[in-house]
Amino acid sequence: MRVAYPSEAEQTPICQHFGVCGGCRAQHLRYETQLGIKSDAVAALFADKIAADGTEYRKVLGAPAQFEYRNKVEFTFSNKAYLTKAQIESGEQFDGGALGFHAPRFFAKAVDVETCHLCLPSVNRVRNHLKALALAQSKGLSFYNTRSHEGIMRNFTVRSNRAGELIIILVLGEDLPELALELAKALADEESAIVGAYWVFNPKKNSSVQDLEHRHLFGAAALSETLGTATFELQPAAFFQTNPAQAEALYALVFDALKRASQSPVEVLYDLYCGAGSIGLYCRSHAKRIVGVDYVETAIVDARRNAMLNDVADATYIAADMGAAMTEDFFSTHGAPEVIIVDPARPGMSEAVCQRIDESSAHTVIYVSCNAESQLRDLGWLPSFRLQSLQTVDMFPQTPHTETVAILTRK
Repeated sequence: MRVAYPSEAEQTPICQHFGVCGGCRAQHLRYETQLGIKSDAVAALFADKIAADGTEYRKVLGAPAQFEYRNKVEFTFSNKAYLTKAQIESGEQFDGGALGFHAPRFFAKAVDVETCHLCLPSVNRVRNHLKALALAQSKGLSFYNTRSHEGIMRNFTVRSNRAGELIIILVLGEDLPELALELAKALADEESAIVGAYWVFNPKKNSSVQDLEHRHLFGAAALSETLGTATFELQPAAFFQTNPAQAEALYALVFDALKRASQSPVEVLYDLYCGAGSIGLYCRSHAKRIVGVDYVETAIVDARRNAMLNDVADATYIAADMGAAMTEDFFSTHGAPEVIIVDPARPGMSEAVCQRIDESSAHTVIYVSCNAESQLRDLGWLPSFRLQSLQTVDMFPQTPHTETVAILTRK
């Protein structure tokens, strides 16, 4: 179904790839309209819960920057470029390879993206130079074929911070460390913003590299980022909010909710699904002790490192399955929480974890979610809590994605 908008709600997209790559599906709408659509969708989804609990539904929090906000971009090499109808009918010859994003519904092909307006201009320059280098090699370096699982050039990731520094990660389908170093040095010679480089050898059929060794080539091993008064280290494979400016605003909402929940610093703050520990550490001044849990071991390593960076001595981070970890023994060992912060992945929490939280000593739960539907389901598994307030946060302008912050208080 195509939704009709009044003419004043629409605008001309700035991206030449709009409607093709599938990333910025809302770019044809003015930002105020995007915010209204997102806020209205969440309000409609939670309507019954809001009415039942007398919830305060707060004004949507828009992002200060609608473009050039992403601090991590993952490009895909493909031996087959996705061609638009206009390109096919133009009669032009295309090189057959692409470096960009998977085409919607055509995973074996990639949209050749010369300029992505969600990342820094320096990232686009590096991307374009890398493709030119790969094509300029003798007979050209082979771009990956997802069907035959052959090809040297697989993926290219660029991480950035708000200082404009870049770390690049080359992913190759063959074990060619000399080639990786040659390409990375050529990119760094061309782009002064590059401060460090890694490469990954991925012989697998899938493109996930979280479980593979990231081999340091040269320069900085990590980037540094500051949110509020907290400093974080961005390792090449670390999870971190991809919109740091808006993450800072979201964390400020969480911190404000924590201070409202307790005038004095809480004795024990649980930070569940903590990732690299960023939310809990942002709130460190209002918690005497932080207990963080995440199932990703590398994230816990990052969280411990970030706690040290911020001189937080009384913080414990545990790598464990959340359902298995949340036991009476866990609460007795690590302390009874006054406030629990949760920030799960899109599937949300399990019923068992929700039950443990419901039976805990916590008087407040601050639930940050990237999937309002699973969040609403989880609230049904927390019958001892009332949804006090709910706010939509636009973390990803030009896209349909939102974050929601729910403040739950014990009945």
